[in-house]
Amino acid sequence: MIFEDAPAYLEEIEDDIFERRTNDGRVIGVTILNFSQHDRDKLQLPLAVTAQHNP
Repeated sequence: MIFEDAPAYLEEIEDDIFERRTNDGRVIGVTILNFSQHDRDKLQLPLAVTAQHNP
């Protein structure tokens, strides 16, 4: 899931769960690898999301 299209790198925050971060540290996306191999009923993302509309 990508929130913003900008140059970024991936940082693993848990097994197979990555945050997509800009060079200044903003989280602009989330990637889950091997999603079909995880128990979806028990999968919890260690994320808090705050949305902001910028017209």
